[in-house]
Amino acid sequence: MSFTVYVAMFGFVPLTVGLFAVLPVRRAILAALVLGWLFLPMAKLEVSGIPDYDKIVATNLGIVLGCLFFHWRELANWRPSLWDAPMLLWLISPSLSSITNDLGLYDAASMGVRQTLVWFLPYVIGRTFFRDGEAFKELATAVVLGGLIYIPFCLFEVRMSPQLHKWVYGIEVNQFMRNIRFGGFRPVVFMDSGLMVGMWMANATIIAFWIRLSGERVLGRFSYWSVFAALLGCTILCKALYAILLMIAAIALLTAIRYTKSILPLALLAACVPGYILARSSGMLESETLTEPAAEMFGADRAQSLGARLYQEETMLSHAMRRPLFGWGGWRRGWPMDPETGKPKVRGVDGMWLIVVSECGLYGLVALFATLLLPVIATFPHFRVAAANDPAAGAISVMSVCLLLFTLDCLLNGMFNPLYAMAAGGLTSTRNASQTPRTVDLKAWEPLVWTVPRNLRRINGN
Repeated sequence: MSFTVYVAMFGFVPLTVGLFAVLPVRRAILAALVLGWLFLPMAKLEVSGIPDYDKIVATNLGIVLGCLFFHWRELANWRPSLWDAPMLLWLISPSLSSITNDLGLYDAASMGVRQTLVWFLPYVIGRTFFRDGEAFKELATAVVLGGLIYIPFCLFEVRMSPQLHKWVYGIEVNQFMRNIRFGGFRPVVFMDSGLMVGMWMANATIIAFWIRLSGERVLGRFSYWSVFAALLGCTILCKALYAILLMIAAIALLTAIRYTKSILPLALLAACVPGYILARSSGMLESETLTEPAAEMFGADRAQSLGARLYQEETMLSHAMRRPLFGWGGWRRGWPMDPETGKPKVRGVDGMWLIVVSECGLYGLVALFATLLLPVIATFPHFRVAAANDPAAGAISVMSVCLLLFTLDCLLNGMFNPLYAMAAGGLTSTRNASQTPRTVDLKAWEPLVWTVPRNLRRINGN
């Protein structure tokens, strides 16, 4: 591990706090979120009092400290409502699991701190500072700009292979062979996997598409159609098949909503999440039902990968139901062991819902998916307004779709991003939001290399 890891991980928090001194609060939050997620290393450092100090914790900690130093009054004014009950239940679920499994108060407190830093704090930031269409236009713009920033890095690794993380931070995040797809390379850049990169680029593509259809024509000097085309091409080159399929589904869904003025397709897609979990948990949906069509459509390799994930589900679920309410707690206690060899029956667990039901039981599973799905339901009215060419409502509705795609992704993968917790909090706040102007002031998104020095000079009186 290179010294650059320590410089980046520990230097990012004061850098983030500095952003709040020179930028408006929402833009400081979004700049820190995007820069941290795109460029901090995939590393975990041991810090006393903070479990698993990684890029998620570093990013969220910097944002929260910046808000506390410069905008504590806004945070103090937040009051929970019934809509926040799922998040509050999800917040305490790991601690309840630790207590019910006799893992001790220290473990319960440690799990609670981790859950607060990873999930609860970005949710509260979203509830407090992203409450209307204007705020979500800034959030949507930030995701699109992040995708545009990542294009040259992705293209470099498509051509030269995933090397940037190793060159900059001295860490190889996953096996090289996993990044070879369709005769070329799948970019990883500074994320955990090529699929994670593909999901970010797919979300940026979806947002650019829908914002354009909602009435916003340009992003700075570029038309939104050209931005969409650039992001679409890069997403395809990322070769993350699952991300591409979700992107196609989302674009088709949004197009259907626009021309039918009906939210039924969105409601049906949202219903797929609990439907899949119930079908797999009850045994109604067998593995062969999914792997055989996958082999015909995408080839034997992809079907084999899907089959391995489905085997994980069946094995983990069987063991998890021995402690159904609060699960087994952390430390892989919920992993089934082979009695003959004493080794785990599965090599790894991919789906977030499996991890949650194993560690936190059905209580945690219901709390998590209620936290993710209720904000989507709360934004249903905005889709009809967005279909009538309102960019503010369009930004709210497209971020709702991105949150739904993440929820669907939780069925097969466990790739958390604090953006989604923040979006869930913000979308909860927009259920009664009024409409806002239709223009985006892109001047506020001048490159930070120019903005920060100029504002620092103003503060110093020069």
